Amino acid sequence: PQVERPIGALARAYRTPVLVGGLDYHRYGPGPNDYDSWNAAFLFDSTGSRAGEPVYHKHYLVPITERVPFVNPRWFNIKFCGGFTVGTLGDLFHVGMGRFGVLICYEDAFENLSRRYRAMGADFLVNITNDAWFGETSAPRQHIAHLVMRAIENRIGIARAANTGISGFVDPLGRIYDRTPLDVQRAVVGPLVTSDAHTLYTRLGDWVGLLSLVGSVMVLGFAWWHRR
Repeated sequence: PQVERPIGALARAYRTPVLVGGLDYHRYGPGPNDYDSWNAAFLFDSTGSRAGEPVYHKHYLVPITERVPFVNPRWFNIKFCGGFTVGTLGDLFHVGMGRFGVLICYEDAFENLSRRYRAMGADFLVNITNDAWFGETSAPRQHIAHLVMRAIENRIGIARAANTGISGFVDPLGRIYDRTPLDVQRAVVGPLVTSDAHTLYTRLGDWVGLLSLVGSVMVLGFAWWHRR
């Protein structure tokens, strides 16, 4: 509550919705490990309330740091080994300028999540991320590059906020604009360019990849049969 109050006051003072990342938590029993926690996104509307919108719980968790695969992470306590709960695929958030889906961190690398949002009627996407892990390596630049493909696949505009950079916008043709450098505190105000087009990829999914796989199997099978 002590964190929610100033964020709600900010949204109410400027009459502007505010999307924030944080941790969500639910206790379902009396024991010390009887709880679920999520890496989450919250939307405060222009009145400062978040009650009218869903909470998005991150679905694709980073292995080890967010969730240890195959085992219950609460069986042991090792630094930097996370125990987040896997969230369900999210719903859309609603603001005055339209509907949008949230991609937390490297969820921008999973094409099916962006496609699902677009098929549900999203007008644009928002990517929020903590890239401080990567420091001054090439990883922050590689990370934002994922959004180029997500924008092109669905012809959708994307806004990105990274706590240490790189932040900016991506238009439906995959062009990044108003991008910020790394480790520079900056507020960016600009138009979010998007479209209302629904591509074949949005409608049909990764049928090109499936068709290529089936074709390859058929060619290999024919070559094996011909050799016999």
